[in-house]
Amino acid sequence: NKTIDQGLSILAQMEEDMKEMDEVVIVGYQTVHKRNVTGSVSSIRGEALSDIPAASITELLAGKVAGLQSLSTGGGPGSKNAVVIRGNTVMSGNLGEANEFSDPLYVIDGIPTDLQSLAGYDVTNSDFLASLNPDDIESIDILKDASAAAIYGSRGANGVIIIKTKAGRAGKLKVTAKATMGVNLRPKLKGILVGAAERAEKLRLMKESWSYDAWKNNMPMLLSDSLNPAFNNNIDYQGMFYQTGITQDYSLALDGGTQELNYRLSLGYYNEKGVVKANGMDRFSMTLNLSQQPFKSLRNQTVIRLSYTDRQTGTGESDGHNTFPMDLTNMRSSLFYMTDDQLDYLQGQLEDLYNKNRIIDVSFSNYANWDIWKGITLNSQIGLTYNHTKTNFHQPSTVRSDGNNYARYYWGQTKTASIETYLSYTKDLTKNHNINILLGTSFDYTQNETSDF
Repeated sequence: NKTIDQGLSILAQMEEDMKEMDEVVIVGYQTVHKRNVTGSVSSIRGEALSDIPAASITELLAGKVAGLQSLSTGGGPGSKNAVVIRGNTVMSGNLGEANEFSDPLYVIDGIPTDLQSLAGYDVTNSDFLASLNPDDIESIDILKDASAAAIYGSRGANGVIIIKTKAGRAGKLKVTAKATMGVNLRPKLKGILVGAAERAEKLRLMKESWSYDAWKNNMPMLLSDSLNPAFNNNIDYQGMFYQTGITQDYSLALDGGTQELNYRLSLGYYNEKGVVKANGMDRFSMTLNLSQQPFKSLRNQTVIRLSYTDRQTGTGESDGHNTFPMDLTNMRSSLFYMTDDQLDYLQGQLEDLYNKNRIIDVSFSNYANWDIWKGITLNSQIGLTYNHTKTNFHQPSTVRSDGNNYARYYWGQTKTASIETYLSYTKDLTKNHNINILLGTSFDYTQNETSDF
Protein backbone atom coordinates (compact mmCIF):
# COMPACT_ATOMS: atom_id res chain seq x y z
CA ASN A 1 0.00 0.00 0.00
CA LYS A 2 1.24 3.49 -0.88
CA THR A 3 0.17 6.76 0.66
CA ILE A 4 -0.62 9.53 -1.81
CA ASP A 5 0.41 12.98 -0.66
CA GLN A 6 -2.15 15.74 -0.87
CA GLY A 7 -1.87 17.70 -4.11
CA LEU A 8 -0.13 14.88 -6.01
CA SER A 9 -1.77 14.10 -9.36
CA ILE A 10 -1.66 10.71 -11.05
CA LEU A 11 -2.12 10.25 -14.81
CA ALA A 12 -3.62 6.86 -15.76
CA GLN A 13 -3.94 5.81 -19.38
CA MET A 14 -6.23 2.94 -20.40
CA GLU A 15 -5.35 0.65 -23.29
CA GLU A 16 -7.85 -0.33 -25.95
CA ASP A 17 -9.03 -3.95 -26.07
CA MET A 18 -9.05 -4.36 -29.83
CA LYS A 19 -9.41 -8.13 -29.53
CA GLU A 20 -12.93 -7.81 -28.14
CA MET A 21 -13.94 -5.31 -30.81
CA ASP A 22 -12.72 -7.67 -33.56
CA GLU A 23 -15.00 -10.48 -32.38
CA VAL A 24 -17.85 -11.37 -34.69
CA VAL A 25 -21.45 -11.83 -33.65
CA ILE A 26 -24.48 -13.17 -35.47
CA VAL A 27 -27.19 -10.57 -35.94
CA GLY A 28 -30.21 -11.71 -37.89
CA TYR A 29 -29.04 -13.21 -41.15
CA GLN A 30 -25.54 -11.75 -41.01
CA THR A 31 -22.27 -12.14 -39.18
CA VAL A 32 -20.72 -8.78 -38.37
CA HIS A 33 -17.86 -7.36 -36.33
CA LYS A 34 -18.83 -6.45 -32.81
CA ARG A 35 -17.56 -2.89 -33.26
CA ASN A 36 -20.11 -2.34 -36.06
CA VAL A 37 -23.13 -3.43 -34.03
CA THR A 38 -25.35 -0.60 -32.83
CA GLY A 39 -27.97 -2.78 -31.09
CA SER A 40 -27.62 -4.43 -27.71
CA VAL A 41 -25.95 -7.81 -28.28
CA SER A 42 -24.17 -10.09 -25.79
CA SER A 43 -22.07 -13.08 -26.75
CA ILE A 44 -20.96 -16.21 -24.93
CA ARG A 45 -18.25 -18.49 -26.28
CA GLY A 46 -18.73 -22.23 -26.06
CA GLU A 47 -15.62 -22.62 -23.89
CA ALA A 48 -17.42 -20.83 -21.08
CA LEU A 49 -20.14 -23.51 -21.04
CA SER A 50 -18.49 -26.83 -21.84
CA ASP A 51 -16.57 -27.25 -18.58
CA ILE A 52 -19.63 -27.09 -16.33
CA PRO A 53 -21.86 -30.19 -16.31
CA ALA A 54 -25.53 -29.20 -16.40
CA ALA A 55 -28.78 -30.73 -17.56
CA SER A 56 -29.64 -27.71 -19.69
CA ILE A 57 -27.87 -24.76 -21.27
CA THR A 58 -30.50 -22.57 -19.61
CA GLU A 59 -28.86 -23.26 -16.25
CA LEU A 60 -25.46 -22.22 -17.62
CA LEU A 61 -26.73 -18.87 -18.90
CA ALA A 62 -27.61 -17.70 -15.39
CA GLY A 63 -25.36 -14.83 -14.35
CA LYS A 64 -23.38 -14.71 -17.59
CA VAL A 65 -25.32 -12.05 -19.50
CA ALA A 66 -26.42 -8.67 -18.21
CA GLY A 67 -30.19 -8.28 -18.44
CA LEU A 68 -30.89 -12.03 -18.81
CA GLN A 69 -32.64 -14.03 -16.10
CA SER A 70 -32.77 -17.81 -15.96
CA LEU A 71 -35.71 -18.86 -13.79
CA SER A 72 -36.32 -22.44 -12.67
CA THR A 73 -39.99 -23.44 -12.47
CA GLY A 74 -39.43 -27.10 -11.57
CA GLY A 75 -36.19 -27.84 -9.74
CA GLY A 76 -35.70 -31.38 -11.08
CA PRO A 77 -33.00 -32.31 -13.61
CA GLY A 78 -34.00 -30.98 -17.04
CA SER A 79 -37.26 -29.48 -15.78
CA LYS A 80 -38.81 -26.47 -17.45
CA ASN A 81 -36.88 -23.22 -17.09
CA ALA A 82 -37.78 -19.75 -18.23
CA VAL A 83 -35.37 -17.31 -19.86
CA VAL A 84 -36.36 -13.67 -19.53
CA ILE A 85 -34.46 -10.92 -21.32
CA ARG A 86 -34.46 -7.49 -19.67
CA GLY A 87 -37.26 -8.42 -17.27
CA ASN A 88 -39.81 -8.79 -20.04
CA THR A 89 -42.45 -10.81 -18.17
CA VAL A 90 -46.22 -10.76 -18.50
CA MET A 91 -48.40 -9.03 -15.93
CA SER A 92 -51.33 -11.46 -15.77
CA GLY A 93 -51.22 -14.73 -13.87
CA ASN A 94 -54.16 -16.28 -15.73
CA LEU A 95 -52.54 -16.95 -19.09
CA GLY A 96 -51.46 -20.55 -18.43
CA GLU A 97 -48.00 -22.07 -17.93
CA ALA A 98 -46.96 -21.59 -21.56
CA ASN A 99 -47.42 -17.82 -21.28
CA GLU A 100 -46.28 -17.13 -17.72
CA PHE A 101 -43.06 -15.67 -19.11
CA SER A 102 -42.29 -13.81 -22.31
CA ASP A 103 -39.91 -16.36 -23.77
CA PRO A 104 -37.43 -15.23 -26.41
CA LEU A 105 -37.12 -16.62 -29.91
CA TYR A 106 -34.48 -19.37 -30.23
CA VAL A 107 -32.50 -19.75 -33.46
CA ILE A 108 -30.43 -22.94 -33.46
CA ASP A 109 -28.17 -23.34 -36.49
CA GLY A 110 -30.43 -20.98 -38.41
CA ILE A 111 -33.73 -22.70 -37.46
CA PRO A 112 -36.05 -20.29 -35.59
CA THR A 113 -38.19 -21.81 -32.81
CA ASP A 114 -40.52 -20.08 -30.37
CA LEU A 115 -41.66 -22.02 -27.31
CA GLN A 116 -45.32 -21.19 -27.94
CA SER A 117 -45.10 -23.44 -31.01
CA LEU A 118 -43.75 -26.41 -29.05
CA ALA A 119 -46.94 -27.75 -27.54
CA GLY A 120 -45.26 -31.06 -26.71
CA TYR A 121 -42.94 -29.51 -24.17
CA ASP A 122 -45.92 -28.59 -22.02
CA VAL A 123 -46.78 -32.31 -21.90
CA THR A 124 -43.49 -33.29 -20.25
CA ASN A 125 -42.75 -29.97 -18.52
CA SER A 126 -39.18 -30.28 -19.84
CA ASP A 127 -36.75 -27.55 -20.72
CA PHE A 128 -36.42 -26.92 -24.45
CA LEU A 129 -32.63 -26.46 -24.32
CA ALA A 130 -32.13 -29.66 -22.29
CA SER A 131 -31.92 -31.56 -25.59
CA LEU A 132 -28.68 -29.75 -26.52
CA ASN A 133 -25.23 -30.97 -25.51
CA PRO A 134 -23.26 -27.98 -24.12
CA ASP A 135 -20.05 -29.45 -25.59
CA ASP A 136 -21.49 -28.90 -29.10
CA ILE A 137 -22.02 -25.17 -28.64
CA GLU A 138 -19.64 -22.82 -30.44
CA SER A 139 -21.31 -19.54 -29.54
CA ILE A 140 -24.50 -18.01 -28.16
CA ASP A 141 -25.51 -14.49 -29.18
CA ILE A 142 -28.31 -12.74 -27.30
CA LEU A 143 -30.12 -9.92 -29.12
CA LYS A 144 -31.69 -7.88 -26.37
CA ASP A 145 -33.30 -4.80 -27.89
CA ALA A 146 -35.68 -3.96 -30.71
CA SER A 147 -32.91 -2.71 -32.98
CA ALA A 148 -30.94 -5.96 -32.82
CA ALA A 149 -33.96 -8.28 -33.14
CA ALA A 150 -36.02 -6.23 -35.61
CA ILE A 151 -35.24 -8.48 -38.57
CA TYR A 152 -37.19 -11.33 -36.91
CA GLY A 153 -40.35 -9.26 -36.68
CA SER A 154 -42.87 -9.87 -33.91
CA ARG A 155 -41.29 -13.23 -33.03
CA GLY A 156 -38.25 -11.38 -31.72
CA ALA A 157 -40.26 -8.98 -29.55
CA ASN A 158 -39.02 -10.71 -26.37
CA GLY A 159 -35.43 -10.95 -27.56
CA VAL A 160 -33.59 -13.51 -29.66
CA ILE A 161 -31.08 -16.17 -28.59
CA ILE A 162 -28.96 -17.42 -31.50
CA ILE A 163 -27.13 -20.69 -30.88
CA LYS A 164 -24.45 -21.93 -33.26
CA THR A 165 -22.99 -25.43 -32.96
CA LYS A 166 -19.39 -26.33 -33.65
CA ALA A 167 -18.35 -26.98 -37.24
CA GLY A 168 -15.63 -29.20 -38.67
CA ARG A 169 -12.11 -28.08 -39.47
CA ALA A 170 -9.57 -28.92 -42.12
CA GLY A 171 -6.71 -31.16 -41.00
CA LYS A 172 -5.95 -34.62 -39.71
CA LEU A 173 -8.50 -36.57 -37.73
CA LYS A 174 -8.78 -35.21 -34.20
CA VAL A 175 -10.50 -37.17 -31.46
CA THR A 176 -11.65 -35.39 -28.32
CA ALA A 177 -13.10 -37.24 -25.34
CA LYS A 178 -14.36 -35.91 -22.03
CA ALA A 179 -15.72 -37.58 -18.91
CA THR A 180 -17.07 -35.75 -15.88
CA MET A 181 -18.61 -37.03 -12.69
CA GLY A 182 -20.02 -35.02 -9.80
CA VAL A 183 -22.01 -35.37 -6.62
CA ASN A 184 -25.20 -33.47 -5.80
CA LEU A 185 -25.48 -33.20 -2.04
CA ARG A 186 -28.96 -33.37 -0.61
CA PRO A 187 -30.19 -30.03 0.72
CA LYS A 188 -30.09 -29.07 4.35
CA LEU A 189 -33.23 -30.56 5.79
CA LYS A 190 -35.52 -28.82 8.21
CA GLY A 191 -34.62 -29.30 11.86
CA ILE A 192 -37.27 -31.74 13.04
CA LEU A 193 -37.30 -33.51 16.39
CA VAL A 194 -38.00 -37.24 16.25
CA GLY A 195 -38.56 -39.95 18.83
CA ALA A 196 -37.90 -39.10 22.49
CA ALA A 197 -36.79 -35.56 21.58
CA GLU A 198 -40.17 -34.88 19.95
CA ARG A 199 -42.05 -36.20 23.01
CA ALA A 200 -39.97 -34.11 25.40
CA GLU A 201 -40.47 -30.90 23.42
CA LYS A 202 -44.23 -31.37 23.09
CA LEU A 203 -44.55 -32.07 26.81
CA ARG A 204 -42.55 -28.93 27.59
CA LEU A 205 -44.77 -26.76 25.39
CA MET A 206 -47.95 -28.25 26.89
CA LYS A 207 -46.67 -27.69 30.40
CA GLU A 208 -45.95 -24.03 29.66
CA SER A 209 -49.27 -23.23 27.96
CA TRP A 210 -51.86 -25.68 29.34
CA SER A 211 -53.68 -25.45 32.66
CA TYR A 212 -53.44 -28.29 35.16
CA ASP A 213 -56.98 -29.51 34.37
CA ALA A 214 -56.28 -29.53 30.65
CA TRP A 215 -53.00 -31.34 31.32
CA LYS A 216 -54.77 -33.97 33.43
CA ASN A 217 -57.84 -34.52 31.24
CA ASN A 218 -56.54 -34.01 27.68
CA MET A 219 -53.08 -35.50 27.70
CA PRO A 220 -52.84 -37.55 24.47
CA MET A 221 -51.89 -41.20 24.88
CA LEU A 222 -49.22 -40.66 22.22
CA LEU A 223 -47.22 -38.66 24.77
CA SER A 224 -48.26 -40.27 28.06
CA ASP A 225 -47.73 -43.92 27.12
CA SER A 226 -44.04 -43.90 26.22
CA LEU A 227 -43.66 -47.65 26.82
CA ASN A 228 -46.32 -48.59 24.28
CA PRO A 229 -44.65 -49.93 21.09
CA ALA A 230 -47.28 -48.09 19.07
CA PHE A 231 -46.06 -44.71 20.38
CA ASN A 232 -42.32 -45.00 21.04
CA ASN A 233 -40.86 -44.90 17.53
CA ASN A 234 -38.55 -42.40 15.79
CA ILE A 235 -39.36 -42.36 12.07
CA ASP A 236 -37.51 -39.72 10.03
CA TYR A 237 -39.89 -39.03 7.15
CA GLN A 238 -37.61 -36.52 5.46
CA GLY A 239 -34.79 -39.03 5.23
CA MET A 240 -37.06 -41.44 3.35
CA PHE A 241 -37.27 -39.31 0.23
CA TYR A 242 -33.85 -37.67 -0.15
CA GLN A 243 -30.62 -39.13 -1.48
CA THR A 244 -27.18 -38.05 -2.65
CA GLY A 245 -27.42 -37.34 -6.38
CA ILE A 246 -24.81 -38.38 -8.95
CA THR A 247 -24.08 -36.56 -12.23
CA GLN A 248 -22.24 -38.17 -15.14
CA ASP A 249 -21.35 -36.45 -18.40
CA TYR A 250 -19.52 -38.12 -21.30
CA SER A 251 -18.79 -36.77 -24.77
CA LEU A 252 -16.79 -37.90 -27.81
CA ALA A 253 -16.03 -35.75 -30.86
CA LEU A 254 -14.27 -36.50 -34.14
CA ASP A 255 -13.37 -33.78 -36.64
CA GLY A 256 -11.10 -33.35 -39.63
CA GLY A 257 -11.10 -33.34 -43.42
CA THR A 258 -9.88 -31.04 -46.17
CA GLN A 259 -10.61 -27.46 -47.09
CA GLU A 260 -13.15 -28.68 -49.64
CA LEU A 261 -14.87 -31.14 -47.28
CA ASN A 262 -14.58 -31.32 -43.50
CA TYR A 263 -16.72 -32.78 -40.77
CA ARG A 264 -17.43 -32.94 -37.07
CA LEU A 265 -19.28 -35.81 -35.41
CA SER A 266 -20.08 -35.68 -31.72
CA LEU A 267 -21.74 -38.14 -29.38
CA GLY A 268 -22.84 -37.36 -25.85
CA TYR A 269 -24.43 -39.02 -22.85
CA TYR A 270 -25.61 -37.20 -19.74
CA ASN A 271 -27.07 -38.82 -16.63
CA GLU A 272 -28.19 -37.13 -13.45
CA LYS A 273 -29.86 -38.63 -10.40
CA GLY A 274 -31.65 -35.96 -8.41
CA VAL A 275 -31.48 -35.43 -4.66
CA VAL A 276 -35.13 -36.55 -4.45
CA LYS A 277 -35.54 -40.28 -5.05
CA ALA A 278 -36.96 -41.36 -8.43
CA ASN A 279 -36.04 -37.98 -9.97
CA GLY A 280 -33.42 -37.89 -12.69
CA MET A 281 -32.59 -37.46 -16.34
CA ASP A 282 -30.84 -39.33 -19.17
CA ARG A 283 -29.86 -37.66 -22.45
CA PHE A 284 -28.31 -39.22 -25.54
CA SER A 285 -27.21 -36.78 -28.25
CA MET A 286 -25.59 -36.88 -31.68
CA THR A 287 -24.59 -33.96 -33.91
CA LEU A 288 -23.12 -34.20 -37.41
CA ASN A 289 -21.76 -31.10 -39.11
CA LEU A 290 -20.56 -31.29 -42.73
CA SER A 291 -18.94 -28.33 -44.47
CA GLN A 292 -18.34 -28.34 -48.22
CA GLN A 293 -16.60 -25.82 -50.47
CA PRO A 294 -16.51 -27.27 -54.00
CA PHE A 295 -15.62 -23.85 -55.45
CA LYS A 296 -13.98 -20.82 -53.95
CA SER A 297 -17.20 -18.83 -54.29
CA LEU A 298 -19.58 -21.55 -53.06
CA ARG A 299 -19.90 -22.83 -49.48
CA ASN A 300 -22.39 -25.27 -48.04
CA GLN A 301 -22.96 -26.47 -44.49
CA THR A 302 -25.23 -29.30 -43.33
CA VAL A 303 -26.10 -29.91 -39.67
CA ILE A 304 -28.01 -32.97 -38.44
CA ARG A 305 -28.89 -33.17 -34.77
CA LEU A 306 -30.54 -36.05 -32.89
CA SER A 307 -31.31 -36.31 -29.20
CA TYR A 308 -33.27 -38.58 -26.89
CA THR A 309 -34.14 -37.41 -23.39
CA ASP A 310 -35.76 -39.46 -20.63
CA ARG A 311 -36.78 -37.63 -17.45
CA GLN A 312 -37.99 -39.33 -14.29
CA THR A 313 -40.05 -37.09 -12.05
CA GLY A 314 -41.36 -39.32 -9.24
CA THR A 315 -44.85 -38.17 -8.31
CA GLY A 316 -44.23 -34.58 -9.36
CA GLU A 317 -44.68 -32.23 -12.32
CA SER A 318 -47.57 -33.99 -14.01
CA ASP A 319 -51.25 -34.73 -13.47
CA GLY A 320 -51.47 -32.45 -10.44
CA HIS A 321 -49.26 -34.60 -8.19
CA ASN A 322 -46.87 -33.20 -5.61
CA THR A 323 -43.21 -34.14 -5.57
CA PHE A 324 -43.60 -35.96 -2.26
CA PRO A 325 -46.27 -38.50 -1.19
CA MET A 326 -47.03 -36.39 1.90
CA ASP A 327 -47.08 -32.74 2.83
CA LEU A 328 -43.72 -32.07 4.48
CA THR A 329 -45.23 -29.19 6.44
CA ASN A 330 -47.87 -31.47 7.98
CA MET A 331 -46.14 -34.79 8.57
CA ARG A 332 -47.33 -37.42 11.03
CA SER A 333 -45.63 -37.70 14.36
CA SER A 334 -42.45 -39.73 14.31
CA LEU A 335 -43.69 -41.58 17.41
CA PHE A 336 -46.39 -43.56 15.58
CA TYR A 337 -45.57 -47.15 14.74
CA MET A 338 -45.67 -48.06 11.06
CA THR A 339 -45.60 -51.54 9.62
CA ASP A 340 -43.22 -52.53 6.87
CA ASP A 341 -46.12 -52.44 4.41
CA GLN A 342 -46.97 -48.90 5.45
CA LEU A 343 -43.36 -47.78 5.01
CA ASP A 344 -43.21 -49.52 1.66
CA TYR A 345 -46.41 -47.72 0.73
CA LEU A 346 -44.85 -44.30 1.39
CA GLN A 347 -41.55 -45.12 -0.27
CA GLY A 348 -43.33 -46.94 -3.05
CA GLN A 349 -44.99 -43.71 -4.06
CA LEU A 350 -41.59 -42.76 -5.43
CA GLU A 351 -39.68 -45.98 -6.02
CA ASP A 352 -42.47 -48.13 -7.47
CA LEU A 353 -44.33 -45.39 -9.29
CA TYR A 354 -43.75 -45.16 -13.05
CA ASN A 355 -43.51 -41.61 -14.36
CA LYS A 356 -41.37 -41.14 -17.45
CA ASN A 357 -41.13 -38.21 -19.81
CA ARG A 358 -39.49 -39.06 -23.12
CA ILE A 359 -38.47 -36.57 -25.77
CA ILE A 360 -37.17 -37.29 -29.27
CA ASP A 361 -35.75 -34.25 -31.03
CA VAL A 362 -34.54 -34.32 -34.67
CA SER A 363 -33.37 -31.36 -36.71
CA PHE A 364 -31.84 -30.90 -40.15
CA SER A 365 -30.50 -27.64 -41.56
CA ASN A 366 -28.63 -26.84 -44.75
CA TYR A 367 -27.03 -23.47 -45.41
CA ALA A 368 -25.59 -22.45 -48.80
CA ASN A 369 -23.62 -19.28 -49.55
CA TRP A 370 -22.68 -18.15 -53.08
CA ASP A 371 -20.52 -15.12 -53.82
CA ILE A 372 -22.05 -14.09 -57.15
CA TRP A 373 -20.04 -10.95 -57.81
CA LYS A 374 -18.13 -8.26 -55.96
CA GLY A 375 -20.01 -7.72 -52.73
CA ILE A 376 -23.14 -9.56 -53.93
CA THR A 377 -23.94 -12.80 -52.08
CA LEU A 378 -26.85 -15.21 -52.36
CA ASN A 379 -27.75 -17.16 -49.23
CA SER A 380 -30.24 -19.99 -48.84
CA GLN A 381 -31.19 -22.02 -45.81
CA ILE A 382 -33.56 -24.94 -45.28
CA GLY A 383 -34.50 -26.14 -41.81
CA LEU A 384 -36.61 -29.13 -40.75
CA THR A 385 -37.41 -30.21 -37.19
CA TYR A 386 -39.39 -33.01 -35.59
CA ASN A 387 -40.14 -33.11 -31.89
CA HIS A 388 -42.02 -35.93 -30.16
CA THR A 389 -42.78 -35.86 -26.43
CA LYS A 390 -44.50 -38.57 -24.43
CA THR A 391 -45.42 -39.04 -20.77
CA ASN A 392 -46.29 -42.40 -19.18
CA PHE A 393 -47.71 -42.25 -15.66
CA HIS A 394 -48.71 -45.31 -13.63
CA GLN A 395 -49.51 -45.83 -9.97
CA PRO A 396 -49.75 -49.49 -8.92
CA SER A 397 -52.47 -50.54 -6.51
CA THR A 398 -49.87 -51.12 -3.77
CA VAL A 399 -49.23 -47.38 -3.42
CA ARG A 400 -52.82 -46.14 -3.68
CA SER A 401 -55.16 -45.85 -0.72
CA ASP A 402 -58.16 -47.02 -2.80
CA GLY A 403 -56.33 -50.20 -3.88
CA ASN A 404 -56.83 -49.48 -7.61
CA ASN A 405 -54.30 -49.02 -10.38
CA TYR A 406 -54.13 -45.64 -12.07
CA ALA A 407 -52.51 -44.92 -15.45
CA ARG A 408 -52.38 -42.02 -17.85
CA TYR A 409 -50.68 -41.62 -21.22
CA TYR A 410 -50.32 -38.40 -23.15
CA TRP A 411 -48.09 -37.21 -25.95
CA GLY A 412 -47.45 -34.29 -28.25
CA GLN A 413 -45.48 -33.74 -31.42
CA THR A 414 -44.36 -30.72 -33.42
CA LYS A 415 -43.16 -30.55 -37.02
CA THR A 416 -41.63 -27.40 -38.45
CA ALA A 417 -40.17 -26.37 -41.79
CA SER A 418 -38.48 -23.13 -42.76
CA ILE A 419 -37.01 -21.91 -46.05
CA GLU A 420 -35.09 -18.65 -46.25
CA THR A 421 -33.48 -17.05 -49.28
CA TYR A 422 -31.89 -13.64 -49.27
CA LEU A 423 -29.57 -11.54 -51.40
CA SER A 424 -27.09 -9.17 -49.77
CA TYR A 425 -24.82 -6.44 -51.07
CA THR A 426 -21.94 -5.02 -49.07
CA LYS A 427 -19.49 -2.31 -50.14
CA ASP A 428 -16.90 -0.34 -48.20
CA LEU A 429 -17.17 3.30 -49.24
CA THR A 430 -14.38 4.66 -47.06
CA LYS A 431 -12.36 3.43 -44.11
CA ASN A 432 -15.17 4.27 -41.69
CA HIS A 433 -18.22 4.00 -43.93
CA ASN A 434 -19.87 1.10 -45.73
CA ILE A 435 -23.21 0.25 -47.26
CA ASN A 436 -25.18 -2.94 -46.65
CA ILE A 437 -28.38 -3.95 -48.46
CA LEU A 438 -30.37 -7.10 -47.66
CA LEU A 439 -33.33 -8.43 -49.65
CA GLY A 440 -34.92 -11.75 -48.79
CA THR A 441 -37.94 -13.95 -48.33
CA SER A 442 -38.90 -16.46 -45.62
CA PHE A 443 -41.37 -19.34 -45.37
CA ASP A 444 -42.30 -21.04 -42.08
CA TYR A 445 -44.59 -24.00 -41.39
CA THR A 446 -45.57 -25.46 -38.01
CA GLN A 447 -47.85 -28.41 -37.17
CA ASN A 448 -48.77 -29.44 -33.61
CA GLU A 449 -50.59 -32.53 -32.37
CA THR A 450 -51.44 -33.62 -28.83
CA SER A 451 -53.35 -36.53 -27.35
CA ASP A 452 -54.39 -37.61 -23.86
CA PHE A 453 -55.54 -41.05 -22.70
